[in-house]
Amino acid sequence: MNNHSSVLAITGSLSLTITLALAWCLVGVRSSTFMKKVFPSYQQLLKAHMDDLLMSGLLMTFCLLFAHFRVSVSPVILVSMSVDLS
Repeated sequence: MNNHSSVLAITGSLSLTITLALAWCLVGVRSSTFMKKVFPSYQQLLKAHMDDLLMSGLLMTFCLLFAHFRVSVSPVILVSMSVDLS
């Protein structure tokens, strides 16, 4: 049985990187008029940041749980967990 839960760790790391970029955009919106023009809705940017932060935490948690309990999960389930449609 193969354990492909490292896909979740890679996706969680990518999501965490996107979260960091969104955090810098939030700082830019608060201090720059150019960034306010690029991102007109501060609330939507903040919601996207929080969503990605929660998603990366969930992905990392499931990756650790699958690895700890040595659960072999179907690749279809891993792909569906990794794809964020929001």
